[in-house]
Amino acid sequence: MTLLCRTAEHLYWMGRYLERAEQLTRLVREHTVLITDLPVSAGLGWDSLLAIPGETGPFFERYDAADEASVVTYLLADQTNPSSLVWSLRWARENLRTTRSTMPRGTWRIVNELAQYVASSAELGCLRGRRHEFCERVVSGCQRLSGFLAGSMGRDPAWDFYQLGVQLERADMTSRVLDVRAGGLVAAGDEGDTETFRDTQWVSLLSSLDGLQLYRRVTRSLVEGDRVVGFVLNERQFPRSVGACLTSVSELLAALPDIAGAEDARVATVAARARLDQLPATGWTHTSLHDQADDIQLTLAGLDRMIVAAYFRLEGAGPAAETSDTVHSPTQISA
Repeated sequence: MTLLCRTAEHLYWMGRYLERAEQLTRLVREHTVLITDLPVSAGLGWDSLLAIPGETGPFFERYDAADEASVVTYLLADQTNPSSLVWSLRWARENLRTTRSTMPRGTWRIVNELAQYVASSAELGCLRGRRHEFCERVVSGCQRLSGFLAGSMGRDPAWDFYQLGVQLERADMTSRVLDVRAGGLVAAGDEGDTETFRDTQWVSLLSSLDGLQLYRRVTRSLVEGDRVVGFVLNERQFPRSVGACLTSVSELLAALPDIAGAEDARVATVAARARLDQLPATGWTHTSLHDQADDIQLTLAGLDRMIVAAYFRLEGAGPAAETSDTVHSPTQISA
């Protein structure tokens, strides 16, 4: 199969935006459940949700306080926030619109219906009484698309670039959840209500990554902090663990053509995967977990740049906007 580099980049960003939309929605849904279940004395607020996608600064440029209504609206319905659900699905749809001929018939209908539903219903979906239903429909729509593509899309370069976007975004979001949610838990100490409700928060962390049931099956143990960190970082059976995502990225890169710059991305991915195997099983602190998450995020950002340079850019060309709305030279990528 021959693929234009412009098409490959659109597929890559379609994968990233769809994965971002699903994971962000899952985070908002699970945080709502958690904050409803815990008493006020647990000290849980809404500002941590902003820290996960790195939107704390931009948020406070527009809002005075991180209350529930403001944070949820900003993350789900704000059309000017490039990390919001509305923005992500809008650009997933736009990237798909220009590459429809490379995707199975039916892909456009699923993505278009989901994007239109979110655009028309996000503001109502921000209300607590409507939020669970709204989030469930978004997550189900994303999973419907994932299942449809898994069963109908050929394993060719189009699939590889789409999945590269999915896996890199998934690893990045998982590392951010660990940094913010788990980092706060391991730093909390053993005092008062913080300790009393810590197990509930670890369960919520796993649920936000759709990993609670698999954690129990794989570890056959209670939900414990160090075990959760190890599971989320490096459990090979858990498809959202950072290690599993990096393994997938390595396999996808190996299947792509060996062009200039591609080997750098392959070597960096293998090295990052090997570093995860050297991590300690216990003894995580707030500092060590934050440093590890930072290292993962820097590695993933570097991989993104390498993939862009090798497959989406001519030598000497400047970087494109994240929206992938730039007309690229029709360089071809062949399998």
